[in-house]
Amino acid sequence: MPQKKKKLLISVINVLLVFVVVIIQYTPLLSMKIGTATPMIALAALIAISMFCSELTASLAGMILGIFTDTSSSTSFGFNSIVFFAIAFLTSFFIHYLFNNNFRSAIALGIILSALYFIVRWLFFFSFGHSINDSFTYLFQYALPSIIYTTVITLIFYLFEKLLFKKIIK
Repeated sequence: MPQKKKKLLISVINVLLVFVVVIIQYTPLLSMKIGTATPMIALAALIAISMFCSELTASLAGMILGIFTDTSSSTSFGFNSIVFFAIAFLTSFFIHYLFNNNFRSAIALGIILSALYFIVRWLFFFSFGHSINDSFTYLFQYALPSIIYTTVITLIFYLFEKLLFKKIIK
């Protein structure tokens, strides 16, 4: 199979994966909540997919996934589109210029970029409009467990992407 067809097949599989992820993220019957931790499954998938893409491809995928996430989310007004765009670009940039593409990098990027997402979300939606107690309650009771949970799911998606590329490209 030619290289272009292989990359197209991987893209189609990733589009289907993202479609399923968005459905799981925003369907109340398929909740993955554990205690106060609610993973951002779309973010986890985006980080894993971006680790295997160029900066431009990752950024566009982040923007598109952010748009889908914004249409399903009730609290944002383009927030996810902008943040997912930046996170996808940073993921791809870090993998190409700073990190190796391996399991440890997936852990580090999962923690760093999930923390970035939840801290920026906290800054925009919780830090100024609520009392200091409510603001820090969100940060430590909801955001911190969600960062850890999102990182674990990122590792699962990373292993899937690595297997996908190994089986199809080689």
